[in-house]
Amino acid sequence: MGLITVVTVLCETNSFRLFSNIRQAVSYAGLDAVLKESGKFKGRTRISKKGNAAIRQCLFMPALSAANHNKNMQAFYARIVEKNPQAKRKAIVACMRKLLTLIFVLWKKEEEYDENYLWGKNVGKARTKADRREEAPSADKGKRDTTCPAFDRPCRTMHGLRSSLNGSKSVD
Repeated sequence: MGLITVVTVLCETNSFRLFSNIRQAVSYAGLDAVLKESGKFKGRTRISKKGNAAIRQCLFMPALSAANHNKNMQAFYARIVEKNPQAKRKAIVACMRKLLTLIFVLWKKEEEYDENYLWGKNVGKARTKADRREEAPSADKGKRDTTCPAFDRPCRTMHGLRSSLNGSKSVD
């Protein structure tokens, strides 16, 4: 995910200041599922599209790229396509929602992206004691020594966005 995508999402959501949980952010972006039904009529479940179109627009291409190149997102995409091979667009929308969730969590927790992080419900079962010992907080993990000029917020790198969301080193 690129810097422009992250900055667009952060600008459109006001750095997630008004949201206390991810469901509110997803609903604001219009990526929440709604069921259209009335009386005996049972419609299909679709995304609401009542939210911010700019967020949906800027997340579409990164979701396509992540579904092809990120191993966690590839597995997520394949699982959805396996259920319904005709609905590949739905899988991309689900990836868009997952990326928005990822941005929200990383921004709120002020953490860097870890591509080896285990996703899913059975995360606690898959981790061993050795893994937990390695992840013990180090002395400098919570320290932030520079201030991000773009958002007036502490960050580890010059702007803190590129390294924290896609794992690459920044030289800007």
